[in-house]
Amino acid sequence: MLKAGVIGVGHLGRNHARVYHELPNCELAGILDIDKDKAREISAKYSAKSFDSLDDLLDACDAVSIVTPTTSHFEIGMRALETGVHILAEKPMTTTVEQAERLLEYAGKKELTLQVGHIERFNPAFTSVRDSIKDPLFIETHRLSGFGGRGIEVDVILDLMIHDIDLILTLAGEEPSEIRCAGAPVLTSTSDIANVRLEFPSGCTANVTASRISTNPMRKMRIFQKAGYISIDFAERKSEVYLLTSDAEANPDMIPVFSVPFGGEGKSIRAYYPEVKQADMLEAEIKDFISSIETGNAPIVDGRAGLRALKVANQIIEKLPRIPEDIIAGS
Repeated sequence: MLKAGVIGVGHLGRNHARVYHELPNCELAGILDIDKDKAREISAKYSAKSFDSLDDLLDACDAVSIVTPTTSHFEIGMRALETGVHILAEKPMTTTVEQAERLLEYAGKKELTLQVGHIERFNPAFTSVRDSIKDPLFIETHRLSGFGGRGIEVDVILDLMIHDIDLILTLAGEEPSEIRCAGAPVLTSTSDIANVRLEFPSGCTANVTASRISTNPMRKMRIFQKAGYISIDFAERKSEVYLLTSDAEANPDMIPVFSVPFGGEGKSIRAYYPEVKQADMLEAEIKDFISSIETGNAPIVDGRAGLRALKVANQIIEKLPRIPEDIIAGS
């Protein structure tokens, strides 16, 4: 049975602990957090040991989730890999591209699983339409949230937009050839709201908006492709597919919306509303992590995917404005 540990049991980390505890093929072997009281609380709740040192935790585990601030991911990740422990690092993978490259290279040398927590890949609204998305021409995303005080050690690009960057790179199947962006540091010293335009060699274009100062939360994506339109609501877990098709080609589950006069070809726009099954996204992500360890196959979101998203995110950040902390503080 795989022995797993969780490093950092804040808002998200405690859910990692819950999932490891509930999985039948896994033992939650340990908890580590700089807040000792919090660590003891979570370890008691899930019958796990609370450790006082990283080395002691790693010695007791086969795999760990790293759910700490991004600035610590590299140091903790390297220590884990050096000990022979598989890692699931929450997004973003690391602070810098160089750090991500070093983690990826070392995990490869040690033949250890390195997975990155881009959890939207496991969102059932996304997986329900993934096979319907082919050669997208235009992608538009909105990821908006209120200012909660979490994740503000990094830019809104690394805090929120990186989810959509990962999804867009996955759908486009290539890296962007052109990046244009605008943003504003409203409450912190880095951008809290940003709009980005990504242009790809294939001709695909993506318009990406992220904000952590919105009063109306939203997590939506729209994809336009030849003879098709797909809409995904990640928050509500709903998806819609609209395709231009003939009667002979139509899926029986498709609902005719309106006919299109194409010289008597008998084609019409048809709508399909996939069944979006209820699912614990984090459980699906951790199950994939464990499966990768057991089989030796790459996880769905491996270190290369994490590095790819981080590269594009950092390219965006370099183009965005930054203002001094004393101006933000009003001094």
